[in-house]
Amino acid sequence: MSGILGEITKGLTITHRADWLIFVERLKELTLSGRITRILPLKTHYFADGDEWYLDPETGEIYVHGIPNAPKLPNWERFDLIKHTHGPEPRPSSLGAIPAGTMSRVETLSLKALLSLLTHKGIAEAIDPSSNEASEGSTEKWFRDTQTKVVYRLIEDKHSGNGLWATVPKSELKLQ
Repeated sequence: MSGILGEITKGLTITHRADWLIFVERLKELTLSGRITRILPLKTHYFADGDEWYLDPETGEIYVHGIPNAPKLPNWERFDLIKHTHGPEPRPSSLGAIPAGTMSRVETLSLKALLSLLTHKGIAEAIDPSSNEASEGSTEKWFRDTQTKVVYRLIEDKHSGNGLWATVPKSELKLQ
């Protein structure tokens, strides 16, 4: 059974400004008449701040109105409680998600800031390199992923600021 919220966009493409204005007017009229109710967000971390949530009291359907914020277009989406109960797929929370290889000065600075945050959050831990064999013009720092226990190194050139992010071979770990 499709409720009033499912039918509200009939004949409209709310990505076009004129249709979006008609859609907003329909929402306003239905809310003022009491046929639908604006409700507080159920799961704010799945949707953007400022989105409006509506309930059809007759069917129990909930819809989310994504308010446009350029370049984002407005959207109208049925909230599926079962789908949204499980949440989004988890993002990798390990150092292995950071691509290995050389990087520019800006990328190296960004990675250092990220590593500081990950260390603070307990996702990584800074450890002493087994040997301080970094060349005179570079620094080397090691980080252990607290989840996978894999050790990574960040080598930074002191002059250019460029960096290298790589896994530390197990043979070097045995020297510790």
